[in-house]
Amino acid sequence: LAQVEKQSCSVPDRRGLSVLVGAMLPYFLIWPLWFSFAVVLPVINSLHWLLALSGPNSKEAQKQVHLWLFYWLLFASCGLLNHYLGWIPDIIFGTLGYMVIDIQQEVYLGIAVALTNPMFPKLETLLGLVDSHSSEVLKKIHEVQTQASSKVTAAVKGAFAG
Repeated sequence: LAQVEKQSCSVPDRRGLSVLVGAMLPYFLIWPLWFSFAVVLPVINSLHWLLALSGPNSKEAQKQVHLWLFYWLLFASCGLLNHYLGWIPDIIFGTLGYMVIDIQQEVYLGIAVALTNPMFPKLETLLGLVDSHSSEVLKKIHEVQTQASSKVTAAVKGAFAG
């Protein structure tokens, strides 16, 4: 009997993605969890650090207010992008959901948890990445703006000159 148990334990799990299907969250839990991590927790943290601005740790509070302001700008811009370009992840996750497993809502929940969970400072990492490359991006935007402005000016002058 011990030998049979030893053999059965050494057989690898060959169920594939059926293990993941059983691990998916029920849909009625996803929205409250997402709302808790994407809205409620950031509101609490934002208000906490706004109240702490007048306290003794005002330097840390300013840094945290900057971080949560960045979160709210990111939240609003992602909502706007999702409104206009939401069909792109819908196609990707729809195809994936049709063929293998439907995980679109779980991915959105995972992103919200990763950005707002204080145990994993992914929001600080993202802010640091944006801050480190912002001057390069602004320089490139200025170059494109001046090129576009000169082309539009030339086109307008050409249209009204003739």
